[in-house]
Amino acid sequence: MSNDPTQSRSVIRNRKEPKSSEVSAGPLRSLGSLVFAIGVTIFCAEVLVMLTLQVLPELSPHAEAVADSVLLIVLLIPAFYYLIYLPFRSQLDELESAQHALSISEQRFSDVATHIGEWIWEVDSEGTYTYASPMVEQILGYRAEEVLGKHFYDFFLAEERDELKLAAFQVFEAKQSFKGFLNRNRHRDGHVVTLETSGLPLLDTRGRLVGYRGADRDISEQIAARQKLLAAKAEAEEANRAKSTFLANMSHELRTPLNGTLGMLELLGGSELDAGQREQVEMARESSQTLLRLIDQLLEYSRLETSQLPIRTQSFDPHELVDTVASSMRPAAQKKGLHFELSCHPMMPHRLIGDPGHIGAVLEHLVNNAIKFTHKGHVRIEADYQAGKGSDGTLHLNVLDTGIGLPQGSADKLFIEFTQAEDHSARRFGGTGLGLALCRRLVEAMHGRIGAERRTSGGALFWVSLPLPHSGAAN
Repeated sequence: MSNDPTQSRSVIRNRKEPKSSEVSAGPLRSLGSLVFAIGVTIFCAEVLVMLTLQVLPELSPHAEAVADSVLLIVLLIPAFYYLIYLPFRSQLDELESAQHALSISEQRFSDVATHIGEWIWEVDSEGTYTYASPMVEQILGYRAEEVLGKHFYDFFLAEERDELKLAAFQVFEAKQSFKGFLNRNRHRDGHVVTLETSGLPLLDTRGRLVGYRGADRDISEQIAARQKLLAAKAEAEEANRAKSTFLANMSHELRTPLNGTLGMLELLGGSELDAGQREQVEMARESSQTLLRLIDQLLEYSRLETSQLPIRTQSFDPHELVDTVASSMRPAAQKKGLHFELSCHPMMPHRLIGDPGHIGAVLEHLVNNAIKFTHKGHVRIEADYQAGKGSDGTLHLNVLDTGIGLPQGSADKLFIEFTQAEDHSARRFGGTGLGLALCRRLVEAMHGRIGAERRTSGGALFWVSLPLPHSGAAN
């Protein structure tokens, strides 16, 4: 018999699924063969009787009895062959094919169980191992035959055994399948192995639990790698907190002498100076104010990182807030020859609940950026409010410009710390690349969203969406 599994399955399939014509023709063919055989047998029996009487004439008085005996004996031969031997042989062939298929199936399971990389097992209703694949030796160091007869919890760490055993038997009692059950086991050489166990219940015909079948996967390396990553993450977070604390302390220390310098420059600017000296004092004052703004950004950023910059909620008028920012930024735009535009939707409520200080700071920085990167054209502020259910709603702020625009694919990088759209932007326009990152952190702290887009007509669009409830009707 062939050992080819495909051929074996083909043989079984052909025997189990005969064609309808073969099913109907088979019994008729066998009956015809049996009738033919009986006829031939009777003829041969008659010839045999005649020859017997000629050889043994003394049997002539008993010729009829001899003929009947010979005929009966000869008839039993085809009857046995067709009625007993052939059906029995067919059943033997089917049984042999089934045994061969079973052997192939068992070999297939054995190959999978040996090379799958998981330990396949079976336990009875008491948790005693009744089967263990050879992979258990690679995972726990014990041969399969050494595991049989032991309980699954015998290998748990002693300090965790009772807790894990209780959890496992609660699953047994509920007759539930389970997946991803983590348990630490003691290897034969003493080291700890973390296993991920999955299993399903085995029930008898009456629905009673007779055991469980499942597989264990060794995830010790993954657990160790995860712990290393967590440790590295904690170390990085601690270093980041130390950096933020350092920035906060240094920013605070730098602001004190810088404020003194600005005060002295103000006093000096009010004294009698010639035109050249006054210009020099004004340049020093502007440079000091720029430095102070950078220090303030660092201070706010570090406070946000260390969660020391709280979000305060109060009632405020968004129309007034936007108008205040526009009034403070309009002179800078006009100084560069830019048109400054403001559009507040007339149906926007006059009473919202939020942090006007942080919202104003974000809007002011976006407008300042727009003015800095725009050489001609206009800068525009748009404000609108989208009402939701009840008192909920969303404040939308847009800042549009006709400036240098955004390089392709740079919008997402703009809000990353110490990053600008292009490297030469820092050299050409100045800045630390921290302002937009600070805006993003402030907006996210207020549970909002911020983004930037390229305008098809040229320039850029920066937008902010803040979920803010309203506390009054629109005017």
